[in-house]
Amino acid sequence: MKLRSIELRLPQAAEAAAFLRTPWGLADAGQAGGTHYLRGSGPFAYLVALEEADAPSVRSVTFVCSEERLGDLAANVASAGWPARPEISA
Repeated sequence: MKLRSIELRLPQAAEAAAFLRTPWGLADAGQAGGTHYLRGSGPFAYLVALEEADAPSVRSVTFVCSEERLGDLAANVASAGWPARPEISA
């Protein structure tokens, strides 16, 4: 399983995006609705999304894995008594 992206809400999103571009080398992947998208060298449209907000929070974290690994995870979650609704997308 690999981290695909993280979406953060935070004050001064533009400044945070500039910081991630300059020393960390992420590339600008555009803006939409006040959210700054940054990408790396991989195949995904973005790795980090930074949305302006009054207080910091994590909006979402997305992972990628094989269908087999996803099935294993869903079974483990269900056996622990938690609802498991894996999303499979191409």
